[in-house]
Amino acid sequence: MPDTSNGFPELSESISRMAGILLSEETVDEILQLITSLALRTVPAVTAGSVSLIREDELTTAAYSHDEARVVDEAQYEDKAGPCVEATLNGSAQYVRDVGEAAHWPGFKTAATAHNFASVLSLPLAAGKARSGALNLYASQADAFDERDQEVASMFAQQAGVLVANAQAFSDATQLSENLRTALESREIIGEAKGILMAREQISADEAFDVLRRISQTTNVKLRDVAVKIVESTQRRSRDGDPT
Repeated sequence: MPDTSNGFPELSESISRMAGILLSEETVDEILQLITSLALRTVPAVTAGSVSLIREDELTTAAYSHDEARVVDEAQYEDKAGPCVEATLNGSAQYVRDVGEAAHWPGFKTAATAHNFASVLSLPLAAGKARSGALNLYASQADAFDERDQEVASMFAQQAGVLVANAQAFSDATQLSENLRTALESREIIGEAKGILMAREQISADEAFDVLRRISQTTNVKLRDVAVKIVESTQRRSRDGDPT
């Protein structure tokens, strides 16, 4: 993760912190929460922050520093309009200098005003052309983000976007590996249970599988769990010296 923060000590510190994260030791949600807290330290004008993320084709607030930020985010999701929605969909920074003048986003304006936010800066979180969401920075004063703040926030969001993409990719790969492992274990235990039934009942492999399936359906127990019970029961009888 390159450091482009020369001249911005707060940003440099935050980028170093993000660069030092071990993906194998942090969950995606923990990383998102860290990004939110670092944003507040990096950009002094920020009163509250949040991360909007696309999950299952819907925008959701995956991390936030204050509940008020989450509420304003959700008002935008409901209307499908507002700075965080625009930043995510269009991939461009959205700076609302004065919430009171955001008449084109009435739901956002009402919610932000009700929670004492006077200006908002939403920046896309992206890695290359792939956009994953937005970093939302809320301030209690109008026109709170000067040029320096906007530059710092933009560089922070660029680094955060790469981190989020890497964290999600790592999480997806880990989940896929776990799913494959579970599938292999399930196949093995079901195969073992089929073998037990074939030997015990003198039936074919297909007939043994049908027995497992019927038990699963009538007991409303997963097929794998039925197989586990049969194998464990057979192992207990073997240990106890019961051949049946």
